[in-house]
Amino acid sequence: AEACVAHARAIVACIPGAETGVLLADQLAERLGTRANPTGLSAARRNKFLMGEAVRAAGVRAVAQTKAATWPEAKAFLDALDQKAERRFPLVVKPVESAGSDDVFKCHSEQDVKDAVEHITGKINGLGNANDAALVQEFLRGDEYVVDAVSRDGVHKVVAIWKYDKRSVNGANFVYFGMSLVDFFGDDADQAEIARILAAYADDVRDALQITDGPSHMEVKLDPETRRPCLVEVGARCHGGEGSWSAIARACVVGGYDQVDATLKAYLDGEAFAALPATPAVAKAGAEIFFVNRLAGVVRSTDKATAVVRRLESFQKIEWQLKPGDFAALTVDCFTRPGSAQLVHADATRLAADCAAIRDLELLSGRPKGLPPLLDLELVCRVPIDKGTVVVVDPYSSGAVLAARVRAVHRKKLLVVHSDPNSPVASLVASGAAVSPHHVVAHAGDPDQTAEACVAHARAIVACIPGAETGVLLADQLAERLGTRANPTGLSAARRNKFLMGEAVRAAGVRAVAQTKAATWPEAKAFLDALDQKAERRFPLVVKPVESAGSDDVFKCHSEQDVKDAVEHITGKINGLGNANDAALVQEFLRGDEYVVDAVSRDGVHKVVAIWKYDKRSVNGANFVYFGMSLVDFFGDDADQAEIARILAAYADDVRDALQITDGPSHMEVKLDPETRRPCLVEVGARCHGGEGSWSAIARACVVGGYDQVDATLKAYLDGEAFAALPATPAVAKAGAEIFFVNRLAGVVRSTDKATAVVRRLESFQKIEWQLKPGDFAALTVDCFTRPGSAQLVHADATRLAADCAAIRDLELLSGRPKGLPPLLDLELVCRVPIDKGTVVVVDPYSSGAVLAARVRAVHRKKLLVVHSDPNSPVASLVASGAAVSPHHVVAHAGDPDQTAEACVAH
Repeated sequence: AEACVAHARAIVACIPGAETGVLLADQLAERLGTRANPTGLSAARRNKFLMGEAVRAAGVRAVAQTKAATWPEAKAFLDALDQKAERRFPLVVKPVESAGSDDVFKCHSEQDVKDAVEHITGKINGLGNANDAALVQEFLRGDEYVVDAVSRDGVHKVVAIWKYDKRSVNGANFVYFGMSLVDFFGDDADQAEIARILAAYADDVRDALQITDGPSHMEVKLDPETRRPCLVEVGARCHGGEGSWSAIARACVVGGYDQVDATLKAYLDGEAFAALPATPAVAKAGAEIFFVNRLAGVVRSTDKATAVVRRLESFQKIEWQLKPGDFAALTVDCFTRPGSAQLVHADATRLAADCAAIRDLELLSGRPKGLPPLLDLELVCRVPIDKGTVVVVDPYSSGAVLAARVRAVHRKKLLVVHSDPNSPVASLVASGAAVSPHHVVAHAGDPDQTAEACVAHARAIVACIPGAETGVLLADQLAERLGTRANPTGLSAARRNKFLMGEAVRAAGVRAVAQTKAATWPEAKAFLDALDQKAERRFPLVVKPVESAGSDDVFKCHSEQDVKDAVEHITGKINGLGNANDAALVQEFLRGDEYVVDAVSRDGVHKVVAIWKYDKRSVNGANFVYFGMSLVDFFGDDADQAEIARILAAYADDVRDALQITDGPSHMEVKLDPETRRPCLVEVGARCHGGEGSWSAIARACVVGGYDQVDATLKAYLDGEAFAALPATPAVAKAGAEIFFVNRLAGVVRSTDKATAVVRRLESFQKIEWQLKPGDFAALTVDCFTRPGSAQLVHADATRLAADCAAIRDLELLSGRPKGLPPLLDLELVCRVPIDKGTVVVVDPYSSGAVLAARVRAVHRKKLLVVHSDPNSPVASLVASGAAVSPHHVVAHAGDPDQTAEACVAH
């Protein structure tokens, strides 16, 4: 809580995103003073045994049950049922705290119960926790329903009732096949009556468990003879399933809302919540089909089945949890479900026929002729074939693109390591980059322990790659311990620390910038005096942090006072990468154009994959603001540029050798003296070009062979022959440029739609990326962290490209903008500093919680602070497709709710 407070001035809500976040969300909300369910029954809202007992204690029908860690404890329950002359079998045995039909057994004998209890107790469940016992319960007969509701101040509103389709398959008894929306007011009077019975019972359960505020997802069985409902379990959070049901609810429910919408209204807009009906009216028939896989193996493709489903009249959406190269297990629970389809139609009969058509895809025999199987399998096998695991440390910025291609292109398992789970750059992820790791490890400071944690998750680790600048040092340390391809750790520090970097290059006899590291003005003054004694030109000078990125706090100084002010401003400040600056770097100012040499190495063989020319200018009081960059052609008609490219490539090889960058990517910034044409290093990162990877679209479109630095990096680590086949320097077939948008007027964004439309109409348009959403504060652009977005342009005609670049620059003008041309940003308010509309804390934005977190920003325009209850959680990768979780701040819970609350408040 302290950590949350440290990040946010006005926290207006604290909401659980997933089942794993329920307990911590209660604890944080109590400490933060936001709307909350009473913590006295928090445990009963998570622990299924305590849940049932709390409901029973309130006089509400609850399942007969016991909690058993051993067979004798379970046997005592069975004997008690005998004494009461109650029906004993079948019984249900399941974990006390898990989800998704994980290890739920239907037992027909004492031996079945004994085996199930011993199987469950001590096992790590689907949520990543050790089961301390098993739950032995009576088997509830009848159909199973879900009552999704939202509460505010004890007032409950049902937002949807679903009827589950659960069946026995693949040796498991409770496999979800799908669910359909129940209409309170439809033509089926029987179903409407059932809905009213369930809604009333669900109210009693919520009152018993003191669910007074926020969402609830309740599973209830209805006895077919007595029509008496009984609780299976309830979660004090939104319906899970990665939120795929949302598309159905919004399309079918009158008013177009779903549980996530209602939840945010309950927390943030009391009047809007009050306006919601107590029970929903349903205008269309809706169903979700959960795919059931009956043949295990390695996936080649899902394209054919996807095409069949998309052609159905009722098609709304399709979600796959598997990618090509993944192992598809037999479906026995929600965690082994390969995907789902969301169907909506005005005609319930048409909907039912489409559901049946999807079920035909799953058949192993009797599948209609010409119909493809659900999964096109490359290999049929009962257990996964280990093709190796790639570790990516900090998959942020372009590292997200790299991590996504590990699975999508190279079909390896992906293990993500976070060097700092609270990193401020963790939200910088390329749009469209689906980072879905098989495992996640949070580094706690000890590389040995982190390496052991990686090995515990993966049998064969074949590569360890830094995804972002923050991960470079740890990736070196882990690679050394894991025995994978690596740069020598002896110069790791010099590949991160810009002062050590320059000195290592100089020591190797390669041209390096004149510099000093200064934590105080006297230290900086001594450097200036030394320049005087050497009769070298003193001003201008550059002062910047020793370890940061993106032009963060880079000053061009024209006097001693400028240098003094810059050193004192930088030293001790938290930089853009989230680290405290222990000193400032004072350097000579390098004249001339600035270039980027992006390369990839393997066993000391370096290959340039792109050279870019930067466009940096002074604006908004900052001297080194990125306006854009253009691709340089080694073999083009401009002989001068081709010669420059060759000079830069040769110099960059020398720098990489000096810093022992033998393996993996490097992103090097170099200045070229306009008179001597002698290059000099600005800095180099032993990782891919950053910028959220937006440049990738240009490189792939322009470079002959259609590859980029990420492609070459993965080939260097995973495919030596493919790397060897790459040219030493790239041939460029088209002109390409990236325009970095520059904002000259600060304020709150209403929309970017008009500017987007203008850019999309340009002949050279390739792609557009926005870092801002409506409701965000747009600061004046002074560095990469305040850049509102970018456009990627490609054209065969360099002249056409230049004209399109100029057209984008016109959008940024405050005066003199061509008539009829919109501004870059449509601002609802013009203001120099952000207006705090409040921060919403979402604990564990996984599954449907990712949808909820995305709408905090997109719909309610609040700041988003994400808390991870366990950064290593195995369910962290269960994120709804298309849900862009871009938090303003991230806090990793370390066990103490008070400290976490303080961290939230600090943000």
